[in-house]
This record gives sequence, C-alpha cells and structure tokens, in this order.
Amino acid sequence: MAEAVGAGTTGLAFTQMMPISWVDNGNLAFGGGDYAIYISPETGKRYVNETGERDVLSLGEFKNGISYDGSNGTIIEIANASHSVPGPYPYGTPDTPDTFDMDVENRQYTRTVDQLDDLFRELGLTCTGDEVRATIEEYDKALMEGRSEELDPPKTGWTSLIGSADKDDNGNYIEDTYTLDGVRLKIRLLAPSTHHTMGGVTVDDQRHVLDTDGSVISGLYAAGEVTGGIHGGNRLGGNAIVEIFVSGRTAANTIDADNK
Repeated sequence: MAEAVGAGTTGLAFTQMMPISWVDNGNLAFGGGDYAIYISPETGKRYVNETGERDVLSLGEFKNGISYDGSNGTIIEIANASHSVPGPYPYGTPDTPDTFDMDVENRQYTRTVDQLDDLFRELGLTCTGDEVRATIEEYDKALMEGRSEELDPPKTGWTSLIGSADKDDNGNYIEDTYTLDGVRLKIRLLAPSTHHTMGGVTVDDQRHVLDTDGSVISGLYAAGEVTGGIHGGNRLGGNAIVEIFVSGRTAANTIDADNK
C-alpha cells in the first residue's frame, strides 16, 4: 500500500530465517539446540553446532536437509523426551503424561532407539536406526568425557545428554551407568521458515515514510517490521521487540507534533 503512493523500499532481499519451524506450515515449533541434536535425514549424522546462530542453523538445514511434505531443508531433531520443549508448547510436557507421548503427524514422535528404523521407514527417510544410535552414543560419550569441542562438528552450550546416565556427588556423569536402550526419545521434523523480514519501506529518524527520491510523504508514517534499513542483513535476537517500542513511540510523537 505504501508503494502504491510512491514509498521507497530498502533491504527487500534480506529475510531472517527461523530454523525450528514445523514442516507443514512454517510456524514456530519452539525448542533449542542446547539439549538436542540435529541430524540429516539421509545420513543420520550431526552436521552443525546446534547452539549456533539462526542463520547458521537455517543454512545448515538447507544444505543437509531434504524436501519433505513441501518444505525444503527438513531435518530431524532428537532429544531426551524427559526434557520439556520451552515456550507455549502445544503437545505436552513430562507433567502431562496423557499427551506427552502423543504422535503428531509430520511433527513429533516419541520412540525408543530400537523403534527408529520402523519410524524412518514410515516417514520415508533413508537414515537408519543404527546410524542414529552411533551418532547419539558418540555425542553423549564426548559430553560425558568433557570432549564436546572434539565432536565433528563441536558442541557448545550443551545442557543434556540424549541418553541417560547417573551422576556422582560432584555432578559428573558415571560413564558405566550410561544407556540408550529403553530411553524415550522425542523426534521432531523441523525446517527453516521466514521469521523476520529485514526489508521494508524507507523512513527517516522521525518515522516519516520517504518516497523513492527521499522526500517525506505527507501524512504517512511507519513503525515496526514494515520498515527497512534498521537491522541490516540480519537481526539480533530480541531487537524486534525493542524496535516496535521505540519506533512506535517515535512515530506517535511525530504524528502529534506534525498535527499541532
């Protein structure tokens, strides 16, 4: 609508991707890579530091994921099912056993490691349960031994094993108690989706909308994500909320001043 009255635009080539989105509609699936691993549906191997930046994670999905249910870059997330997915997660928590183990088609499944082959065949994925078991055991062993930086790729900021192991009085894992057999795993299918549009209409520092020549369009103001040129090519986490508050207040004050 702004362009229809001559507004200029900037940064339309840039969008920020959200790597933890549902494959069927692109909505935010919630979660975090500190307690989970992301693996390729073709090889069953990790391909990225799961606690990396959103753009790094999304690019990794496009490079290592597959086309599934209409979404490119689909990957598999695996976590110990005893961990709740943060946020207003709609599919149960460990405190709600009636819904916690529920399967949600093309979204989440709860399985033990010996049930993975059947699940992957059901979903049409080519990785095998043995490949994924090896990936999880290598990952967990490195974490228990304090060798997370030696993983390929390395892991930073991790908070949990995928399998299960007891800890001693000092909080260290007791390696000979480690097991993966019988451990409930939460398997989710995730893909990148557009999370934040970096581009939009051009504005001045008072939130007047500018035309293609850089002149103010009388009576037109803009604030928030409809504008461009604020964050550059990638937005820092949390800054969208700050932008809404600051630019909205600035626009309101400008409108008040212009109409006095």
